[in-house]
Amino acid sequence: MQQCNYCKARFSWAKVFVSLNVAYKPIKCNVCGSEHRITTFSRLFLSLFIVVPIGIFTYFVNIKSSLSISNAIIIMIVYSVIFILLLPFLVKYRSVE
Repeated sequence: MQQCNYCKARFSWAKVFVSLNVAYKPIKCNVCGSEHRITTFSRLFLSLFIVVPIGIFTYFVNIKSSLSISNAIIIMIVYSVIFILLLPFLVKYRSVE
């Protein structure tokens, strides 16, 4: 989990999760008050991690697989839930100076 660059206090999962879901809102450290923003690499990573698997999965469902539409939807819902829960562990923040 991400931590403050100055005082090394850890950000809570909920705080990072809310930040990601509110247009990458900056996080303020509860201990020292410093502001941290998501890195450009993390934004790019998140975008690719969302779009690429969906594209690959759609290709295999439509062309290469005999999965029914209901099974495909269930698999995508499970993937989405797991990915959303892991998001706060995957992103990196940097302090704003």
